[in-house]
Amino acid sequence: MRHARKNWLAAALALVMALTLLPANALAAFGQTRETGTRHQAGSAQELKEALTAAQPDDVIALTGDITVTNEDAGLPRNEAVVTVPGGVTLDGGGFSIIAAESWSKELANSIVGATSGQVVIRDLTIVGNENTKHGVNIYSAPEAEGEARTSVELEDVTIENSGNAGLVVANSVVTAAGLTTRGNAWGAVNVDLGVPSFTMTDSRLEEDVQIWTESPETAEIEAEGLDLVVKGVGDGTLKGYTYITDDVSKLGEAYDEENKTVYTALEEAVKAPEVRGLRLVRDVTVGSGQSITIPETVTLTIGDGVTLTVENGGTLTNDGEIVVEDGGQLDGDIDGDDEAVKHRYTVRFDANGGENVASQTVESGAEIELPQAVREGYDFLGWELNDETYAAGEKYTVTSSVTFTAQWQESDEDGGNGDEEWENPYADVSANQWFYAAVQYVSENKLMNGVAENAFGPDIHTTRGMLVTILHRMEGEPQAGEHSFTDVAEDEYYADAVAWAAENDIVNGYSDTVFAPEKAMSREEMAVVLYRYAQYKGWDVSAQGDLSRYTDSESVSAWSAEAMTWAVGAKVMNGMDGRLAPQGDALRSQTATVLMRVSTLAGN
Repeated sequence: MRHARKNWLAAALALVMALTLLPANALAAFGQTRETGTRHQAGSAQELKEALTAAQPDDVIALTGDITVTNEDAGLPRNEAVVTVPGGVTLDGGGFSIIAAESWSKELANSIVGATSGQVVIRDLTIVGNENTKHGVNIYSAPEAEGEARTSVELEDVTIENSGNAGLVVANSVVTAAGLTTRGNAWGAVNVDLGVPSFTMTDSRLEEDVQIWTESPETAEIEAEGLDLVVKGVGDGTLKGYTYITDDVSKLGEAYDEENKTVYTALEEAVKAPEVRGLRLVRDVTVGSGQSITIPETVTLTIGDGVTLTVENGGTLTNDGEIVVEDGGQLDGDIDGDDEAVKHRYTVRFDANGGENVASQTVESGAEIELPQAVREGYDFLGWELNDETYAAGEKYTVTSSVTFTAQWQESDEDGGNGDEEWENPYADVSANQWFYAAVQYVSENKLMNGVAENAFGPDIHTTRGMLVTILHRMEGEPQAGEHSFTDVAEDEYYADAVAWAAENDIVNGYSDTVFAPEKAMSREEMAVVLYRYAQYKGWDVSAQGDLSRYTDSESVSAWSAEAMTWAVGAKVMNGMDGRLAPQGDALRSQTATVLMRVSTLAGN
């Protein structure tokens, strides 16, 4: 470290000696970069005025403090800027401000800073106006000026605030702005005015609602980083039929006609425009007492997310067309017209929970959607969870509000089934896009259920009592059991041993000591009871308690099955169908396969 320090000191001494040997003019130039002319310093309004008069091309006018200027000097022409920077000159604010005096005369329509010729640089400067000043910065070229004859200005780290009109005006000139900040300017931030103006903006912040507007959309060249919406603005106040460039149409008005790219100051005026067919409300609107707004027959009004349309007492909103209330939108108060012409639109979102992205769906209230399949490498899809219910892919769901479904997964069993081999689906009536596909694959690979024919699974065929006990018997490894007493179960039937085992272990009882009814279709509540008893037989935790009252047909659950149904819902073994439990409905083979896959997750089984 000591040796390194000696080397550094030696190098520094050598540099100093070399500089002392340079000619005077070369030494003066050392350290200069952009500035090749004279540097004028100004710390007062008078010094600034003198510097502007004396400055020549390549000169720099550098502020040494905040300066307050006025337009009350005799001889200042109307509409001219008080601080007009000559062509070829740089105005370096040095972090200071040029401030309009409180005594500024509005009648003379003077801007604060401007340029009217040549190439100008304005940097590191804050320009502060008031209600009487015209523009903060006015860059102007004569109407006949073309090409390089136009005034060209670079704005670097310039702030313009509180001007009486526009913050910055670009009139038939070329302006490049980097680090531009505007705020509080009465008409808005930037006006790209008449002629063939060009405005390029990067890394800037325009805080006014009206960010950029132009009267010359056919000839103006505008590139504004972060502002990508180009619309026509119609209404009173600051919207005068010009073209506006913005990052958010709600900054400009209450209603937006997306088809015609037009934003309106007021909804009341927008609905009267003859070309309007669709309007989106983008701001909160109140129809006050004594006010009346009519949605014409040909118009659809959409109330967007986060927006409220309120009708107060004494106000009138007549809907002769259509009103659509989107997810997150709100319509408060009474309206006149057809109630059915008010539609609510909701968004159903899907949280893949580690799986591949699943697109959301936006539909009208009451619409029925089919829940999609979800995919995650290394996992089996168990279904979509919502409000402690699990819905299978392909299940129908009626949309009455905005909801988010969350995918439920079970890590794939690499040691079970066919291992790493891909399942070869033998069934013509089971396809990969059906909600029960994964469940059929599971029961097939684990040899729990067979097809009803060589190439048919029979997903819509009901599950019989004999089928279900056979499946559970297989899950147990087909243990031996004693004899049964059922006269309707022949010893050579495929389910005979399973019936004996299930009866012996009190998993399934007969209808009597001699009648089992093996071919009888099993209802959903009967299946819940059998699975509940099987879980008890296995010694699993059966304390889960579901809320049956959430289902519209909960009162139809039989008393003898209520305990089992409560457990099945709480343990997420069984779910509702379109908000119903359907306890007396047949348990289809597709449903049984799905339930068995869910049962396999209990107690880590």
